[in-house]
Amino acid sequence: MIFIPKKKWLLIFPAIIFINGLFPHIGLKNIQALAMFSNLQTEGGETNHLWIPSSFQIFNNLEDLVSIKRSNHKTLNQLSGYVSKRTQGITTILAPKHYVEYMKDKNEDFRTTFKYKIPFVKLQNIVTQLANKGVRNIELVYEREGEVFYTKNAELDPLLSYASIFQIKFLSQRAVREYERGLCMW
Repeated sequence: MIFIPKKKWLLIFPAIIFINGLFPHIGLKNIQALAMFSNLQTEGGETNHLWIPSSFQIFNNLEDLVSIKRSNHKTLNQLSGYVSKRTQGITTILAPKHYVEYMKDKNEDFRTTFKYKIPFVKLQNIVTQLANKGVRNIELVYEREGEVFYTKNAELDPLLSYASIFQIKFLSQRAVREYERGLCMW
């Protein structure tokens, strides 16, 4: 039996939860959604969902991934190499005990083996927020769709620094591992 409240306007809350749960599947965002509890991955035109294919995505926010090559700003530069810890609240890696032991047996440090890409929307959000805080002369080298871009003043670049308030507040993104390792991202 379905519970229907006497005050019908209360049905808006389950509707909001349902719509927010669809966001990773339609390509809008990959964080602050119900998908985090299943370690769902919908980025880069691929998905690990059992029934919903990546072709279901109607927005390309999660397909358009960029690699930061280098930057003179700490927030951006921390994504330019191999990252081993939580970066700016962007992601967290939980390594299973057997994986840590496997890497120790190979004399490798599991914390230094992760390289990330970020959705272009996230790059726009970061640069716009830095520009809004008054940060100037942001040098940035990034790769997008196989092409390398360089900008000496990213805060002035119309493609990078004019993310809307809506995009910054509601289209949350997180970093994505450059290649699959089978580790939990939360």
